[in-house]
Amino acid sequence: MKKLLPLNLQLFAEENTPSDETKKPEENHKEHMIPKSRFDEVNQRYKEIQAQMDQFLAEKTAAEKKSQEEQGKFQELYESTSKEFSEVKSQFESAQNRAKELEGVVNSLLTTKLEGISEDFHDLIPENLTPEGKLDWINKAEAKGLFGKQAQQPVGEMTNGNEYVGGITKEQFEGMSYGQRNKLYATNPELYKKLSR
Repeated sequence: MKKLLPLNLQLFAEENTPSDETKKPEENHKEHMIPKSRFDEVNQRYKEIQAQMDQFLAEKTAAEKKSQEEQGKFQELYESTSKEFSEVKSQFESAQNRAKELEGVVNSLLTTKLEGISEDFHDLIPENLTPEGKLDWINKAEAKGLFGKQAQQPVGEMTNGNEYVGGITKEQFEGMSYGQRNKLYATNPELYKKLSR
C-alpha cells in the first residue's frame, strides 16, 4: 500500500464570504431592533397595567370575601329575626286567644248585670259602647244609685191586719218574755217604741 500525503483541504476551499442569504437575516434582524427607550416605555406600561390588574383582583377578592361575610351576617340576622318573629307570633296568638276568652267572660257578666236591672232602665245604657264600656258604665251608675234598689217587700206578710214593723208583728211582741223585750230594747230602741204603743 502506498502512503498518501496529507493534504490540507482548507487551502482548496473558497473564501469564507457571507452569501446573500446569510446577509439578509442579519439585515432583517437589524431592522427589527427596538430602541431601549421604546422598550422601557412599553415595559413600564405593562408593569402599570399588571399592577392595576393585581390591585383590581385583590379588591375583587376582598369584595367577595366581604360579601360572603355580610351574607353570613345576613343569614344569622335572618335566622335570629325569623326566630324572634315566631316567638312574637306565638305570643300574639296566645294573647288573642286570651282576649277572646275574656271577651266571652265580659259579655256573660254584662248579661248578668242587665238581668238584674229593670227593663225600664235598659234604654238608658248607651249603645255605642263596647261590652267592657257598658259594664263599666253600669257599675258606675249602680254606685251612684241610678238604678236604685227597689224596696224589698216581705214575703208571707200577715193577712189579718196586724201591723208588721221591722219583721215583728204586734202579736209577736206581746208574746215575748220580759228578757226578749229587754234585748229588743237594747238592740233596736226605735222598734221597741213603735211596738210598745
